[in-house]
Amino acid sequence: MRVGSLSRGLTGVEQQEPRPLEEFGLVVRETSSEDRRAILLSVSPEGRQLVDDFERLKASQLAPVIEELGDERTEAFCDLLREVCLGLLERTTVAEGPCMRCAGYYRPDCAVEEHHGECALKPRRGAEA
Repeated sequence: MRVGSLSRGLTGVEQQEPRPLEEFGLVVRETSSEDRRAILLSVSPEGRQLVDDFERLKASQLAPVIEELGDERTEAFCDLLREVCLGLLERTTVAEGPCMRCAGYYRPDCAVEEHHGECALKPRRGAEA
């Protein structure tokens, strides 16, 4: 991902350069071989491991809670959550920023893309790929 593309999608404090991520070894910065003016960022193996560890931790903490709810309450919870998400989607335009469903990730089953017919993140991600 180009640093310029990243900064165009962020505002305020979020727009600071990703130097701390580099210092922690989570991202790698390099000059593009195609355009020497462009700086490219990529996730380092350590950065990918951190995300994977976080996702596993999140799942391990959530699974027992969902299991305790039981099937009927879990289904009711999912129905209510779906209503809340659809209500948020109705009040959100695609151009407002990062996808509310995907956050920093692009997922092929994006509810924003399904609801609005497009995902704000998808064209930007495709351009840098």
